[in-house]
Amino acid sequence: MNHIFHYSIRKLDLTDLEAYKRLRLEALEQESSVFSSTYEREAAFATGDWEQRLNNPQSASFGLFHDQELVGITGIVITDPGKCEATLVASYIRKHHRGKGLSALLYRERIAWARDIGLKQIIVSHRGGNEASRRANQHFGFRFTHEEMMQWPDGVIAANVYYQLDL
Repeated sequence: MNHIFHYSIRKLDLTDLEAYKRLRLEALEQESSVFSSTYEREAAFATGDWEQRLNNPQSASFGLFHDQELVGITGIVITDPGKCEATLVASYIRKHHRGKGLSALLYRERIAWARDIGLKQIIVSHRGGNEASRRANQHFGFRFTHEEMMQWPDGVIAANVYYQLDL
């Protein structure tokens, strides 16, 4: 059986604002150890902050839908226009929908967006020990570049592991 039959992905826009905000805050609350932001920080955002995320020409946010329900989100941000470089950010899929290969849809969509606008390189990082992220990055051709120790929002000092994909 094809588990991804009832799933679709598309770029989010302002009509998705409330659903996006709810899912992003859920992600920060449920998986606080894997994000570089906190629930408290983003829960305090004004509406304009959320609108900027979905309406910024230097980034794209994508939603993973099961039928019509938003069950996953991800993003890509142009971090160095001069080098034509972007960074993958803020990926989350609700637990009930994990283990079905759906993260591949998120990777493919972000990589296609980067190629379509002429970017040359994508960077991604994850907290050391996040094996699911490591496997996904390597599956899509990202190569390890380096790691840096950092204090994560949960107070733990751990590696932030970086990868790069040349387009």
